[in-house]
Amino acid sequence: MPYRSRQTGYATRWIACERLVRMVGYPGREIAQSLARPGTGPDPVIPARLAFIALETTGANPLRDRITRIDVLEAEGDQVSTWSTLVNPQRPIPEFIQQLNGIRNETVVDAPPFAQVAAELAGRLHGRLLIARHARFNYGFVKSEFQRLGKSFRADVLCTVRLSRKLFPAHRKHERDSLMIRRDLAAGDRYGALADAHLLWQFWCLLKRDRGEEALAEAVRQQLKRPSLPPHLDPAMLDDLPESPGVYLFYGDNDALLYVGKSVNLRQRVRAHFASDLRDYKEMRLSQEVRRVHWHETVGELGALLLESRLVKECQPIHNRRLRRSSELCTWPVQIS
Repeated sequence: MPYRSRQTGYATRWIACERLVRMVGYPGREIAQSLARPGTGPDPVIPARLAFIALETTGANPLRDRITRIDVLEAEGDQVSTWSTLVNPQRPIPEFIQQLNGIRNETVVDAPPFAQVAAELAGRLHGRLLIARHARFNYGFVKSEFQRLGKSFRADVLCTVRLSRKLFPAHRKHERDSLMIRRDLAAGDRYGALADAHLLWQFWCLLKRDRGEEALAEAVRQQLKRPSLPPHLDPAMLDDLPESPGVYLFYGDNDALLYVGKSVNLRQRVRAHFASDLRDYKEMRLSQEVRRVHWHETVGELGALLLESRLVKECQPIHNRRLRRSSELCTWPVQIS
């Protein structure tokens, strides 16, 4: 179904207030997915039950690295509660990560592993909309930790960086330190427990105050129904992508070519890269690094295949592997009698 056909009354009249979190595997905490029916719910409103989540980890790869601290601030109306726990990653923390976030190996040696805090975390996230800075990163790690336990985790997640870009388009920077300075937000100890979660909550309250609940609800609705685009990309780019065969190129900092791909439907394929829920580490790296998307339409699938092969061999994109020209060639003489 073409993307534009999704802009229907059904998609624009409600926010996913019911289908917030789906987890399977904990007795008494299974959550069935349900969707508000068109015409049965109110106009777009901000979900009442929220969970602001911040993580510290041993690295950037959710398939290899592990969580070392979980901070959750739960909000429902004016009622706020917090929960924080260190987590034993059951592996050494790299030295540069220890210096980066202040959590050292000796800090977590007596902390519980994720398996011992998973049920508590599941209960606290039960039925809540998750809000995080760089949401794809946080969501990917939580999903991976549950998957290691044989559990399923699904959530609707909001990225505060993307919300800031949407609601304050005149500002160029939307990272943590920029928001603190520009909005006079207080974090206390930078490495302290719940520092980031409290900052997220302060920023959320600021958005409601400065932009109003209606504008915030509309921004939330738009983010939830679209693919989780990296914050560096303009969402309008999706509307410009054609539904025809072609080749697409992802560029990073300094316009370095990161990846070349092909598809019979460029719009559908590019959207799929950013709707993968971090199942693949390559997708997460792309989401962190991509700054620009370019594409070439071709005549049919064969044209796309040939152009992709040529561009990969000529340009050597960082994330492409299979189509790269080998730097060392071997030959075997064959004598046919």
